[in-house]
Amino acid sequence: MQVFAGLTPNEFIIREVKKHLNNTKEINQILATHLNLSKSAIYRKLSSEVPFSFQEVITLAKIYGISIDNCIHGGSSCTGFQFPFSEEKKQSDVEYFSTIFWILKVHTEAKNNPQSEIFTLTQEIMPFQYLYFPELTSFQILLWSKATMRLRQTEEQSYKIEERAHAPEMRTIASEILDTYLGIPSTEFMSSSIIDQNLNAIVQFARQPYFEDKQTPLLLCEQLEQLVKYKFNMAKIGEKFDYNAGESSRTGVPFTLYHDPLANYGTIMYFKSNKRKTVYNSLDFPNFMSSSAENMLKYTENWINNCRTHSFRISGEGEMYRTQLLQTLLKKIETTKKQL
Repeated sequence: MQVFAGLTPNEFIIREVKKHLNNTKEINQILATHLNLSKSAIYRKLSSEVPFSFQEVITLAKIYGISIDNCIHGGSSCTGFQFPFSEEKKQSDVEYFSTIFWILKVHTEAKNNPQSEIFTLTQEIMPFQYLYFPELTSFQILLWSKATMRLRQTEEQSYKIEERAHAPEMRTIASEILDTYLGIPSTEFMSSSIIDQNLNAIVQFARQPYFEDKQTPLLLCEQLEQLVKYKFNMAKIGEKFDYNAGESSRTGVPFTLYHDPLANYGTIMYFKSNKRKTVYNSLDFPNFMSSSAENMLKYTENWINNCRTHSFRISGEGEMYRTQLLQTLLKKIETTKKQL
């Protein structure tokens, strides 16, 4: 029997299923139910006396999101990715952010767990970091929709950024996402161009019919300024805190920020805990390709460590560099304000 990544195909499937179970002792009963087999038949498969059939592998792969590519290529330099996209347009901003929330919820076992962490490497601001700023969030949804997602909601003439910013359902999911994010220790790598797209888009849309108030573009710049300051304040103290409650709401959850002047990547998220590891690579927000293949995880960890070697840590002791970089970003925002 072919062996890859030190595992037989049976062992690979069993390992992947166990990752999704709170109590692995119940795997016999659970698989018997899913595959409509007797417990004795499942026992023989768990002991590798009898292999899972191809159809059984497909059934388990669908239930637990196991990549068949990872199973096939597990021991080679090839890695399979899952990409559960839909060709149908998403209807609304809530549906859009529900995908982001789903990614975070999958890893909620990492919440307040010192053995867990989320690594992000990006040339843009991460989607969930806008959510303290309603108008900026609403504007970003419009921007992402026009660039890639084509939300039906934003194509309607009635869509107005100011009105949609404070929709109750949007604020509810924003609160849920932020509550989850604040509980996960984070290490973030940001590029020098992290706000460039935002500022270019504000100028581009300044005279569009999506604004009811002519002062909204300036408000967006001000919220972007507050967001950047908030991010750098968390870096300064090395902890996450609730923006609305201020630094007195420090959570004790670590936050480490690096500036990568050589950033040569899109947006990568890597979730790591004692139970689960997954790397997400964005095609467009929020359509992330994901992989839990061991060779991909190892490659990602090595790559992140390499990024550290040419990045500047601006948390904690990096005060002078942090201050200089913050002033550079704030100057960009001030220049854009003068254009409006």
